[in-house]
Amino acid sequence: MRSPHAGLRVDEILATFQDWTEQVEKIQQLIPAGTYLVRGAGRRAQEGARFLKEAVKLGYRHPATIRREHSDLERDFFEPCVHRVFVALQKLRIGTSPGPEWKQALDDAAAELSHWTGQLYMAHKRHRV
Repeated sequence: MRSPHAGLRVDEILATFQDWTEQVEKIQQLIPAGTYLVRGAGRRAQEGARFLKEAVKLGYRHPATIRREHSDLERDFFEPCVHRVFVALQKLRIGTSPGPEWKQALDDAAAELSHWTGQLYMAHKRHRV
């Protein structure tokens, strides 16, 4: 069993980022640009957004963010990504109809996830962090 102070591994961080990316994409597919939502899509988008926001919020509560000592991976990749995705998703007001604000929030979250996934992957490949 790993020590709780060992920090997150690259594969754990990448898996988390991938999971969040897939959740963002599922919600985005429910909100096609320039069209009306299909019956029930609004509710499914709200449920997906609620689940995604909760998952990202749990990232803030992850032991990595509570410990005083952080691994380089957590400090350099996990924590900044969690923060930026969390901020982007604040525009998703649960209980409101998905619209332009939702699309922008999801686009922003997707861009952050893509950026941090790419940065971590490149750093890992270059240095085997």
